[in-house]
Amino acid sequence: MDVSQGGLRARRDARQAAAREAVEEAGAAGRIGSEPIAQYVYGEDVVTAFVLEVTRTDEPARARDPSWFGLEAARSKLAEGRPRAFGAEMERVLLAAQRAAGGVK
Repeated sequence: MDVSQGGLRARRDARQAAAREAVEEAGAAGRIGSEPIAQYVYGEDVVTAFVLEVTRTDEPARARDPSWFGLEAARSKLAEGRPRAFGAEMERVLLAAQRAAGGVK
């Protein structure tokens, strides 16, 4: 499962942006949820997050080395070296993703 993000106005555009971002950043493609699971602030952007049921992985479009983590490891990694509030926000998004993972449509 990848928690993909998109920050555009319309939900459909946000879904498309999240799917594109997953391919570019992590090389992950698959079925993206029809509804956003969460929104959060990242810098000056409001990010809309969707669950992506990953069915294929390739090399990311951007020069990155993605890592895949379980929930607990992802929670720790996302909070590492960041303000406490950001870690709490990422925990909220991860828990929303965990709840939504069974309902990807």
